[in-house]
Amino acid sequence: PYQQEEENFEECLENWCIGFMEGFFHNEKQWFQKGEDAAAELLIPIMTLSGLFESEEFQEILRNDALLSQFEEAIPGLLSDIYLFYHGE
Repeated sequence: PYQQEEENFEECLENWCIGFMEGFFHNEKQWFQKGEDAAAELLIPIMTLSGLFESEEFQEILRNDALLSQFEEAIPGLLSDIYLFYHGE
């Protein structure tokens, strides 16, 4: 049962990240207006967990279970960071 819950969590998280990235793709230019490097750094965990990117850099991250776990745990705080980056003074 635990493994099934973990797989379900990972599938749900991946689907959420895909949806987030689809929203990002609709306004990609605006996402990068405030600072492309900072935006990219904030989005790396979501981009990686979405599974949408096939470059070697993303594939390397996907092979690192410890880093993937960190990314998964970072999502809630990361959303706050993203919000503050775009809406803070």
